[in-house]
Amino acid sequence: MHLSVRDRVAIKRRALRHPVQSMPGRVAWRRFNMRHGWLLLFLTFVVSPLLTAGSIVIDFEDLSDGTFVTTQYPFLTFSNAVIATAGISLNELEFPPESGSNVVIDYGGPISIAFASSISSFGGFFTYDQPITIQGFDSSSGLLASSTSQFSNNLACLAGPPCLGDPGSSPNEFIQVNSSIGFSSVVITGDPAGFSFALDNVTYSLVATSVPEPSNLAVFTGLLIFSIVWRTRIRERRLRAQGNS
Repeated sequence: MHLSVRDRVAIKRRALRHPVQSMPGRVAWRRFNMRHGWLLLFLTFVVSPLLTAGSIVIDFEDLSDGTFVTTQYPFLTFSNAVIATAGISLNELEFPPESGSNVVIDYGGPISIAFASSISSFGGFFTYDQPITIQGFDSSSGLLASSTSQFSNNLACLAGPPCLGDPGSSPNEFIQVNSSIGFSSVVITGDPAGFSFALDNVTYSLVATSVPEPSNLAVFTGLLIFSIVWRTRIRERRLRAQGNS
């Protein structure tokens, strides 16, 4: 069907009088904001902080052999920890990494790790030639929990007999401590003089109540979404007012 010039002019005038109803893109954008704006705010302020309370794993693969581990990882401070790489300074036939090629060894004494935020659990994969004990402390250095290795020695036997590991043991035993109160630091002790274990794939979880406030990125995202929704509603009111005038 072909429209006459008069009909085309009439349609154009109606479009100018009612711009919101005649522009599908703006209508769709309005519906998106109204229906999903609160959902986006919920995801930003509720889900995002909860995600930060999940488990975090450090595999040390980003550091080179012989590097002292101190503050390379955000919110963690290590003491008496140094990187050993398979094929370089690490004897991987007895101390094989759980993954990759890097582990941390206790350099000259027990490894201690301080946390900027309280954690609810801490663990790692240990290969050791002395019994291992993990102790978790609160912010006042009070002992909250401790855990000890199952064996006195779990060295691997990749080079063949004689095997030094205890019967029934295997390398990379996972040892963990947990506390609902929250640890501020942990100390891992093998031989008090050090050089007695290899640690790989450190795993820890933040205490959920220690992250009640959304991150700066979440705040910025939420404000941005709110600004978009608010400006869109103001624009729609102005267009309606123009259409009714």
